Amino acid sequence: HTKKYTFQTYNNQIPTRIKNIDLTPPLSSLLSSPPLPSKTVIPEACQGVDFKWLASDRKYWDGWSSKAMFMKKNGKFTRKPVQMNQGESVCVAVLLGPVPALSIIKAMSHYGPADSIMMTAVDTKGTRVPIVLKQHEKQTNSYFASVQFSFSGTWHLETSVEYRSYFWEYPNFHKYLPNRFQSENSLIVRPKQQPVHTCDLLNGSLMNSAWKKSGKKYDFMPPCKLLDNECSSKYKTIHMWGDRHLKRNTLSMLNRIPANSNICGQDEEQQLKSPLTLPNQSQQIYFDQLNKTVVEMLGAWKMHIQNKKRQLPKADLVLIGIGNEDLGSIRQDPTEFAVYFHSFLTFLKEKVYSKQTMIIKTTQAISGKLSHGYNYGRSEAYANIIRTSVLSFNDSKVILWDTYQLGLEENQCSDITSNSQVVRLENRMLSHILCQLE
Repeated sequence: HTKKYTFQTYNNQIPTRIKNIDLTPPLSSLLSSPPLPSKTVIPEACQGVDFKWLASDRKYWDGWSSKAMFMKKNGKFTRKPVQMNQGESVCVAVLLGPVPALSIIKAMSHYGPADSIMMTAVDTKGTRVPIVLKQHEKQTNSYFASVQFSFSGTWHLETSVEYRSYFWEYPNFHKYLPNRFQSENSLIVRPKQQPVHTCDLLNGSLMNSAWKKSGKKYDFMPPCKLLDNECSSKYKTIHMWGDRHLKRNTLSMLNRIPANSNICGQDEEQQLKSPLTLPNQSQQIYFDQLNKTVVEMLGAWKMHIQNKKRQLPKADLVLIGIGNEDLGSIRQDPTEFAVYFHSFLTFLKEKVYSKQTMIIKTTQAISGKLSHGYNYGRSEAYANIIRTSVLSFNDSKVILWDTYQLGLEENQCSDITSNSQVVRLENRMLSHILCQLE
């Protein structure tokens, strides 16, 4: 006979029941969640903007159609081109029209903004700078970003509002009808010599990096210098647990993906049989592919990793890359992924790799609406979950590998991977992180 019980979910008490059925609480109710992204702080470049006035003014905006614009240094709007010097930051603002429908899930916690908005700054030569917008806490139909332009030129904004009111969380219930528009004004960035500093990937980011069009491909142009040193050689034994995206990183490390190519695929047919010896002949990788979702496989993965680890040489470095299958799971809520992923990471840190450095890769950046649950809004939320999970450990041995920052629609493959050029760049980021750890 099943015992009586009570437990809490969403602050509502479930009544005591006495039924001869399985009344075990769902596992997600027993797991802890990572913290939500920190509250939005208005960046310096946007502090002079009166968003309430901007949204209510009817001289420049009718209140219905969505608008994107560059703001002047004094926070005012002008239809004329905004001008500044190379290396300076400008405030970008977006005003959205009325919400077509209210979300039924708005009271829940969210790891991404209410509206899914893709934005890219584009110059006259085709150079592109992806921009991540933040939602204004009080003026909720307003979004903004402080963008540092490290390259001169004349720029405009290309914006696509994909979903409103958290509809990006459940794309199977909502049609994909993006609203695309260009900025109301332009930005002229005057050339000015800038000092080049080394990237700080432990405390900083590669946001505001540019992608310069070169023939059929785009060359990566970060605002800082990535180290070309090989700093991984001291890690003789590397354990890698992850999905096909991490497998592509491994294939690139082994030079099994052509170095001078810009291609998609190349991984489905290739098998990885551990141990794998890197080209320098001094390091070995033990790669184990984790398929399916962490929500579905958490218990099985814990048991598998714990048992498999006992059979392997002791790791000097651990690389983790999961979550992309969860991202594409059309019926999965991001908050569900959050508790399972955080539990998985906690288990690895406390029970398996308590003394080793673990580097955690973010999920894939998705541009536009692709198959299943893949869309821009969900990809931003899932990357945020991984970021906040890593930060919550506050541990110098749990490191973020934020490859999400390298997302660009033009580099996206139809099979939800990035092309081989981006995979090589991800590995270069990893090498840079290892150099910073020395």
